[in-house]
Amino acid sequence: FNTINIMNEVEILDQTINYAGFINSIDIKPDEFLLPLQEVVVNAIQSIEDNKQLDSDKGSIIIKVHRAKEPLLIEGEENNEYFPITGYTVTDNGVGFTNPREVAFKTPFTNFNIKKGGKGMGRYTVMACFSSLEVESRFFQNELRVNRKYRFDHVKGLQKYPNTDLNDISKALNNETIVVLNNYKPEYYKYIKDNRIDINHVVNGIIQHCLLFFISPVGTPTIRIMYNEQNIEDAIVLNDIYK
Repeated sequence: FNTINIMNEVEILDQTINYAGFINSIDIKPDEFLLPLQEVVVNAIQSIEDNKQLDSDKGSIIIKVHRAKEPLLIEGEENNEYFPITGYTVTDNGVGFTNPREVAFKTPFTNFNIKKGGKGMGRYTVMACFSSLEVESRFFQNELRVNRKYRFDHVKGLQKYPNTDLNDISKALNNETIVVLNNYKPEYYKYIKDNRIDINHVVNGIIQHCLLFFISPVGTPTIRIMYNEQNIEDAIVLNDIYK
């Protein structure tokens, strides 16, 4: 029995994953509806930390809170119109979806950010609570400004659009990554409606989850949050609330 010969003949198989089954196995309770957004914000903070071309005080994260187009009418209350939260858009000026980050994005349980406490589960956490996830990232790579777009949904799984190299005046622009969390699944949307969750609940949830970043001596990017239809001048600055 020759172990060496057997080992030389062994074929290493690529492991695949059933995304639908994997996502369905993730247990996130309705009152944990903020967890996907919190994960996206942490990823944005870490991406800004990794952007060595950015001054430490220039980091920016903008969170837009999406609401239902039609209000719910609450009987017996003077201000009886309530627009439930349906999703979010998070924009940051971090390092962008570079090649290593793209590999990590499509790899379950990646150890890409393990030194920072990352578990490689963020986008699957999003898909456990939302109908789809969209990402668009513009950044510099090999002297070219690259535009990358992705979509993750429950029908086709993870999709990537063709890359676009923008080698024109856009070099004067900053990096920008936009992550969109589309449409809470029914059980989370129901919890939000029943408990009349609003932007103040979201603010408190992010500050609590990101507390270590706020107290870090390195500092935290400026994090602003507003309803999708508001102007940036009306945004709540989370850094000011923490102070």
